[in-house]
Amino acid sequence: STGICMVPIVIFADGYQERLQDANETEEDSQELVHWQTDHLPGEHGVRHDLFCMLYSHLIMTSSDNYSIGYRVFRAMSVNLTLIVTATLIVASSIGVGDAEGTTTTTTTTTTRPDLGEVPGDFTFSYGVDAFAFCFFTVEFIIRSVALNGRYLVSWIGLADLASLLALGCMLSSFRESAMHPSYSSDYIFDDIVIPVRLMRLLVLENYVPSFFVLGKVIWLNRRPLFKSGFALAAVWYMFGTIIYVLEYMENPKEEHEVANRFPNVLTGLPHALVHLTGDYPVTNYRHLSKIVHLVALVFGMCLTGVFTGIFSAGYVNFLLKEREMERRQAAERRLNTLTNVVLVFQRRFRMRRRHSLARRGETPQQIVAPQEERSWLDFSRDIVRRRTLFGQVFMAFADAALVVNIFNTFLGSMTEVEESSAFHFTVFVEYGTFMVFLIEYVLQVLAASDVYSAVCAVPRIIDFLCLMPTVLLFFGQSERVHKWVKQEEPEPNVMQFEHAVEAMLVCRVVRVLDFRCVKREAATIKRTLTMALPGLLLPAVMALDIWVLTSGIFQWLENFYDGPDAEHMKTMGDALYWCCIYLLGEWANDEFSDGAGSRLCILYCLWGVALFSIPVGILIEATTSTLKAMAEEQKELRRLRKVGTGGNERVEFR
Repeated sequence: STGICMVPIVIFADGYQERLQDANETEEDSQELVHWQTDHLPGEHGVRHDLFCMLYSHLIMTSSDNYSIGYRVFRAMSVNLTLIVTATLIVASSIGVGDAEGTTTTTTTTTTRPDLGEVPGDFTFSYGVDAFAFCFFTVEFIIRSVALNGRYLVSWIGLADLASLLALGCMLSSFRESAMHPSYSSDYIFDDIVIPVRLMRLLVLENYVPSFFVLGKVIWLNRRPLFKSGFALAAVWYMFGTIIYVLEYMENPKEEHEVANRFPNVLTGLPHALVHLTGDYPVTNYRHLSKIVHLVALVFGMCLTGVFTGIFSAGYVNFLLKEREMERRQAAERRLNTLTNVVLVFQRRFRMRRRHSLARRGETPQQIVAPQEERSWLDFSRDIVRRRTLFGQVFMAFADAALVVNIFNTFLGSMTEVEESSAFHFTVFVEYGTFMVFLIEYVLQVLAASDVYSAVCAVPRIIDFLCLMPTVLLFFGQSERVHKWVKQEEPEPNVMQFEHAVEAMLVCRVVRVLDFRCVKREAATIKRTLTMALPGLLLPAVMALDIWVLTSGIFQWLENFYDGPDAEHMKTMGDALYWCCIYLLGEWANDEFSDGAGSRLCILYCLWGVALFSIPVGILIEATTSTLKAMAEEQKELRRLRKVGTGGNERVEFR
């Protein structure tokens, strides 16, 4: 029923978006990316030129094979250290915050400006990482400023770098504890914003992955359809919010009047109206007239929001893929045609030389018969694993059935009714029986490989080996206690962690289903899809990471500083990351935020954040479609080659 109801909305949205895109096709804006750093490339060789090559080789060299070792090492240290510092900040700021009732236990109330010259008394791991990162980032900032002749100091990347560097330096003083666990109630506001400012370090990744630079180019190329769809969305949004405010307004609403509390005025109700237009309804107890308005506005609102975000995300995806689509297609056709013709030429010349040689010796051409070799254990294992013989087909089918039985046995073993009955011993017996089948299959898979070491280190064999470990641990451990999912008594912490690890490995056996013969084609499609999508996922993935982490820090600061309704869910950075990830997926479990602060960030999430966060998904969908088309073309080409090899009249020519 949901799909049927969405059909007219999708048709309307697609038609409206197509009209906007057609109107934009008349534009002749260039899609070429020209980075501003290349304008400051030194013309003469010297110190600045060497520093520029060490920092921005990816902008002046077309092939990554020409990158110098210095550039590779410096880039690896800068990127990895940025990610490590961000991760340690999130973990360190979350430790020790919040007790069983959700209150803060280690915050420090600061009413006067602290002395930033003192060094903290305790030297922790996070402090050591921050100290090393501060030294490295300072050197990097100076080098970039020199290489770009001071232009880096006035760029937005340089300003973000400088701000995060100052915040990191402040955390190396006695100010560290109050900045790491701010109270959000002190007279000195600076300690509340240190964490969001430090998180701006992620924006420095723009030096290597220009995600926001590409974003600006995409917005400029699609400015007209974005403006038209955005204007239509804003008009419907404002009218809808105003009508709901008029219909639901109450003079002094009580606490149980959820809708009236959400719409005390038009500005406060706009974020809630936009959330409804995206199709999410955290609250539903509206009046009858309001429900009629919702029915009409929901159709147009979902269409307009879908068109706006669709143009935005589709433009970004098309921008990344359009540049390489034609090149990949032409290169693939050239490689395939060249290889085909080379093979045919070699075959023709080999046959001609063989006929000439036999004619000179007075012999007639005979069929070359390969010498018969004695069969070994390698051939026997391959016959079974590759299902060449009847016995191999039967055994591999039995192994696949054993895996299915083991998965269902694991499901049954997790049920309390089964564990508390005599059937529990039967599940243990099935576990041991299927383990023997898995062990024999694993040995045959390893023996069937030409290189045993490479076979053991291959990803499928590593997964098979890990799937064998739970039964081994079950056999050498306390069998009944370890295998039971529901414990009768609370075990020791170390024993509990061991049991959880065993149970996790038991569940992971379901991954081996991808090795079934009936789904190998689909598994190969998934692998090729990921391989094809990975180069295009770098830019949107970094942008999604930046948006997620930075807005989480801002959300935490705004809700706690203004004591918003969502402050209880934003006690730590870990909590903020969790909830903001849900919001960026378009699911508004909470829609009440601080007025004028968190509510405005909610609007940005609905209009921009959800679209940007979904770009990697769009690239994966496009890669899946391209992979299926490529596989169909390959099958067509193979059929054409078979026809040529069997004496068909079709010729293979260069295109």
